[in-house]
Amino acid sequence: MSTETRSSAIGVGAILAVTQTDIKRLLAYSSIAHSGYMLVGLTAMTALAHSNDNNRLGFQEAALQGVLFYLAAYTLMNLAVFAVVVARE
Repeated sequence: MSTETRSSAIGVGAILAVTQTDIKRLLAYSSIAHSGYMLVGLTAMTALAHSNDNNRLGFQEAALQGVLFYLAAYTLMNLAVFAVVVARE
């Protein structure tokens, strides 16, 4: 995955989120930005796969655990926020 793809996801998602007046669209565009952050972690994991470091497997596992933790936390928080938005409508 290229650096431009990750940067674009983060930048475009954040900029489009800021311009929204509808909370659901704001959360949707924010999700695009957050997917870029997760791609950074996955890229770190794959970059470590190609390194010659003896500890690369430990670092790869840590990178994957970090991405999975971020994904789980973000999913739970997003579900909670959407529940509040739907309840207030």
